[in-house]
Amino acid sequence: MSAIEVLAVILSLLIVVKIGVILIAGPKTWMKVPQFLLRYKQVTVLVYSLGILVTGYYLFTAISVTEVMAALLFCGFLLGVSLISYYDCLLKTAQKLMPTRKSLLKQFWLQLLFWTILAIVTLWQVFAKEL
Repeated sequence: MSAIEVLAVILSLLIVVKIGVILIAGPKTWMKVPQFLLRYKQVTVLVYSLGILVTGYYLFTAISVTEVMAALLFCGFLLGVSLISYYDCLLKTAQKLMPTRKSLLKQFWLQLLFWTILAIVTLWQVFAKEL
């Protein structure tokens, strides 16, 4: 099994476990997981950051940034459809989190940097071939 297949299997197992717990034990039982994780925000950020590094390493050694970005577009549409029913709540939360450009940059500078780098590298890969 390739590294990409291992990552896909891990995600698939997490999805099956999550849906199984929600259907069998109920959503309140599942909500204990994020509540536990959010008690230790720095540890959770560290774990997620390590996850980004590990999965990113295997993804970017197996496929191009352009292919990753196309997959992220698909995931974005999938997430958007999943969250559309929470639009009002999410919009209010976003407005509280980002009232000004300064607060946006202060809270989300790392995410903005990450997405900007991915976008620039993708554009370079696609259009540098044309030059």
